Amino acid sequence: MNLEKAKAELASLWEQIDRLPENLPGEFRRALLMDQALRYEQIIAEEEATRAASSYA
Repeated sequence: MNLEKAKAELASLWEQIDRLPENLPGEFRRALLMDQALRYEQIIAEEEATRAASSYA
């Protein structure tokens, strides 16, 4: 996945999370979106680490 696309998707997920209502169905949806956001954060971190390592090589 392209780094810029992953960052855009992550920003979109956090916006969706921020707009959710504070009720039980909202909390369930929030948990699902946060799980997706954490996956994108991992993808971004791995991609940035790979780019940093290749720039030092």
